[in-house]
Amino acid sequence: MGEDVTDRGYTGMELEEAARKLETSEEYRVLRLFKPQDRYGQAATDGMTSVAFLDVESTGVEPHDVPIEIGVVRVEFDPATGELGKVLERYQGLQDPGRPIPEHIVALTGITDDEVRGRQFDEASLKALIKRSAIIVAHNAPFDRGMVEKLFPWMEKRPWGCTCLDIPWQAAGISSKKLEFVATMRGFFYKAHRALEDAEMAAAIAGKPLLEGRPAFHWVLENARADWYRLWATDAPYEAKGRLHAAGYEWKDGKDGGHKAWRILTKDPVGEAEWLACEVYGYRGKALLQQVGRNDRFSERFDGEEWLSMARG
Repeated sequence: MGEDVTDRGYTGMELEEAARKLETSEEYRVLRLFKPQDRYGQAATDGMTSVAFLDVESTGVEPHDVPIEIGVVRVEFDPATGELGKVLERYQGLQDPGRPIPEHIVALTGITDDEVRGRQFDEASLKALIKRSAIIVAHNAPFDRGMVEKLFPWMEKRPWGCTCLDIPWQAAGISSKKLEFVATMRGFFYKAHRALEDAEMAAAIAGKPLLEGRPAFHWVLENARADWYRLWATDAPYEAKGRLHAAGYEWKDGKDGGHKAWRILTKDPVGEAEWLACEVYGYRGKALLQQVGRNDRFSERFDGEEWLSMARG
């Protein structure tokens, strides 16, 4: 059979040859339309396990909002290197939220009331897929984890990773962590804001080499295996808010019944406490430390808490 010809008369091979020539010049950057792959890396060794890349589309981002679409792609990986392998299975499902989908969500996702009417997620299929996975990974895991746990409490005791927060994108010269931007910097464009497409893209960027020849997924695994702590800068002076925000702290208003304070997730609570003492409290104050279990990262759960004094005797 002859090769497919585009509407402008060029074959796919001719276009690819032109793209490769452009890539040799520093004056051009080539973006390719992303298409789901059969594999997202070349790993094929003994001892392979699998990761579930998951994405949620919802009625919004507020506490009362609910999922309307879930997409998952399960991919093999080498736990020693973080290199991805072949795709094992996929899941995509829609669910009726029981109320009209807001217009701005329809515009963003293309998901309409007619499309979800009467639909429900296939919980049995989703649960079986997740059970076969060693870890769940999302791009902005705090959001996706919170959304799916509203519907499926059995997801609560699963380890999670995040292709947005766990990977050193800025160190690799990628200034924004937004999925569409990272995809562009990695050479792709695609239709964003549909669950399975976003999950596939998370797998694609995780599988590509980033620094030192290591796949980006290496850092997701490294962080998932680490011990994490949540540090609350309670009663921090108002004038320190700029420094706290610049240092990666997030403000929690306490409306959910939790603490009203700035907080950060860290692997180095001692170093973080020293920074707070010097830059925020002036050695007069105290911070609240919570140990976060490995299965509870990106959730609001924690194993226990203690106060760290910033006072010097």
